Amino acid sequence: MNPDFFVEIGLEELPFVAMKQLFEEMPQAFEKWLQEQSIVHEESFFWVTPRRMVFYATKVEPLQKILPMKTKGPPVSVALQNEVETPALKGFLKKCGADTYEIETWNGQDYIFCTVQPPCKKIEDVVKDQFPLWIQAFPFSSQMNCHQYRFVRPVRWICSMYGDTLLPIALFSVTSDAYSLGLRGFPSIPIRSASEYRAIIKQNHIMLDTLERIQAIQNKESTQRPFHIVEKNAFCTEWPIVCNASFPPDLLQVPKEAICTMIEDHLICFTQQDQNGELTPSFQFVMNGPRDEKNVARGYEKVITAKLEDAKFFFLQDQKVPLQDRSSHIDRMIFMKGLGTVLQKTNRLLSLARAFPCGVDEEVLQRAAYLSKMDLSTHMVEELPELQGTMGRIYGSLQGENKEVCKALESYYFPKRESDPIPDDSIGRSLGIIDRIDTLSGAFSIGSSVSSSADPLGLRRQMNGLLRILYENPISIDLKKAFSYALSCYQTENHLEIQKEEVLQALSDFYSSRLLLFLQSFHRYDLVNAVLCSHWIHPFEAKETITLLETQLLEEEFKILCESFTRIQNITKGEYSCEPAQESLLKDPQEIALYDALKTMVPNENKSTDSEDLVIQLKKMYSLNPFIVDFFDFVLVHCDDPATKENRLRLISAINTYFLRFCDFSKIVFQGGH
Repeated sequence: MNPDFFVEIGLEELPFVAMKQLFEEMPQAFEKWLQEQSIVHEESFFWVTPRRMVFYATKVEPLQKILPMKTKGPPVSVALQNEVETPALKGFLKKCGADTYEIETWNGQDYIFCTVQPPCKKIEDVVKDQFPLWIQAFPFSSQMNCHQYRFVRPVRWICSMYGDTLLPIALFSVTSDAYSLGLRGFPSIPIRSASEYRAIIKQNHIMLDTLERIQAIQNKESTQRPFHIVEKNAFCTEWPIVCNASFPPDLLQVPKEAICTMIEDHLICFTQQDQNGELTPSFQFVMNGPRDEKNVARGYEKVITAKLEDAKFFFLQDQKVPLQDRSSHIDRMIFMKGLGTVLQKTNRLLSLARAFPCGVDEEVLQRAAYLSKMDLSTHMVEELPELQGTMGRIYGSLQGENKEVCKALESYYFPKRESDPIPDDSIGRSLGIIDRIDTLSGAFSIGSSVSSSADPLGLRRQMNGLLRILYENPISIDLKKAFSYALSCYQTENHLEIQKEEVLQALSDFYSSRLLLFLQSFHRYDLVNAVLCSHWIHPFEAKETITLLETQLLEEEFKILCESFTRIQNITKGEYSCEPAQESLLKDPQEIALYDALKTMVPNENKSTDSEDLVIQLKKMYSLNPFIVDFFDFVLVHCDDPATKENRLRLISAINTYFLRFCDFSKIVFQGGH
């Protein structure tokens, strides 16, 4: 039976990001490398722990298995003269190390071909020569300068064996040996053969498989634990042991959100709850290997108790100054470099809330806008910035604020990430909209921009959050007016000198580009392009229009409409007239009929996003189909009479403008559009 082979690279502690990448990408990369090196094996494995990367293959053949390949030589006319081998043929055979050859036709000409068997190297030589080159070239997401080389982390030892034979590997001046290192503080581990490696390493409290470590943490008792905390513990331990600890019960006065943030997110431990879902004064931590559990628990308890004591003090101190009285505090805080203080931000939000209440109770929205940034000045948020908004809700509730206001103080921050839900309350949605409009307007007014690789102010995230809220809700707001008003607020509140039209154009371009990508993640590209034929289109309106178009794609009337619109654009070649057609210059009955039909369909100035209204608008356009078809069948637009020609161009330009209020039908693809 062919023996196993493995390479273990010992490292200084790997960061979570690097381990996550290795766990997800390296198994496939290792298997691919084995195949490229023609190493015949049964199975391949890759394991990663905080201190080691392990590459393991079972039943590996001692030699490479490289298939024979054909090599093309000289043409037959050169290789053979009167059926006698020429020096050219003899030289080719010598080069290939062959005595025989074949004649095959290639590109219409006969050539000499030889079947060549490349040399198959021993597995020891392949690993020695190629493995170090491959692992050094791997695109690690996190690398560091390690004295005279650059790698994911400094290499401390290498253990590599094929069967019971040591494989001589050198990586950054570290050479392989027949031992591995165990947990810190534990003795080194002699390795006698590859087949015994996994058993010996496990006997020394090293759990190689990340999934096994995750399972070991999850299986402890029946407590439901947040998976991201489980995963982090699995990636930072080699032999996870879940242990219990506690803190003084009086520290439960600290808000639940703060306790969970400190224990779970900061210290990667697990909070404990009773049957009613209430926190208990206990927690669990994951210990790395068998150690003095009580001593380790005392260390964790000391740290967590100290942090919660500080949080309790901050929580009580913060309540001495109500949120509504903190305006002087936030006036000392910078909102964004070049954009004034947080108090000025609050004043701008109040102005926006008055001008654009988004269909909600203006008084409630004003109160939420006024209090929205006050918690940034609290000790709790200063200590735990991720609780901004959450502490605003908690303090607001304790201080008797309106329930809708309190909820909005936290919800308007969402969505923070793509996976987050949008606010489920109307005040939170409205506040989230005007807050993002203010931030984006301010950033663009001082020249901040987004490149393909850099977005230091998170403007994409801000815009995507705005789009998501508007896409999922028919909130009434004129975005162009809102962004223009926000820029005016910066001029009056912050006395900024702004080239308003230029900044508004840059905002429009950014909005359109993000909306295009956003909609294309849900809908057909051609329908998205058709609907986005004007600036500042409302995302909900775009969604409703696209949804209606999707239902019409197979309708014959719809295809006729698209063909007519495309024909109009082809005739006008983009040169549309803004002047109305003159009825007195109409001659042919077909153009008179089209003019009369169009005259009855003057659209409303404010297009509704109600789906029924959209259907009515589309049916009105359908009713123009026979008139447009007759017009193009019987009327010559580019006639000899200049006045008649101009008048007919005005008529079809009016139709073009009318259609464009709905969408650009010429962009819809009927073949290959999906």
